[in-house]
Amino acid sequence: ALSASSSTDELLQKIGGTEALGKGFISYASNKFNSSQLTAIAASANEYGEGGFTLIKGPPGTGKTTTLVAVLNSLHIRQYNKYYA
Repeated sequence: ALSASSSTDELLQKIGGTEALGKGFISYASNKFNSSQLTAIAASANEYGEGGFTLIKGPPGTGKTTTLVAVLNSLHIRQYNKYYA
């Protein structure tokens, strides 16, 4: 199970890791996001296509929009690399 106490490397592997997302995105994500945001990104990206649902909520100014953009970027990069790399 994913939790905010999981290590950054473990969470990045759940998203798809360097193989699926590339070194650039992994470096960006590990420097930009805290463990709660990485957990949300990993949970969203990990269950993509399986009918899963992830709710990202929090008070104003906590990075929800930035986290959502990272979810979309990770899904896009992973799918692009799956079909075109």
